[in-house]
Amino acid sequence: MVAFTVKKSIQLLFLQLDFRSESVSLLGEMDKLVPLSPQRTTQVSVSTSDVEVKLLGVPGETIVYYVYKRSAWDQAERGTRKEAIHRVICSFRQSGQLQLSARKLTCA
Repeated sequence: MVAFTVKKSIQLLFLQLDFRSESVSLLGEMDKLVPLSPQRTTQVSVSTSDVEVKLLGVPGETIVYYVYKRSAWDQAERGTRKEAIHRVICSFRQSGQLQLSARKLTCA
């Protein structure tokens, strides 16, 4: 697993990661001026099976986080690929933290 911390001086508009079976792009909170704000996104961890994003917020706060997923070319379907933008709705725990799984489209 590779992890990197989002520095306070870096403002990302999106982050794309390619896997063998699909490509995952973190689009973040699309209703914000800076969708992947360093005040919200504190760490992104990448393994061979997932992309996990650690987020900070206010306890009980609910956010909508967007993830774009595109599958690899499907030879069985004559070179087509599936792609979609997914909405992941997350609520922050009492600690004000949560972890989002970009490939599973879940929060914990």
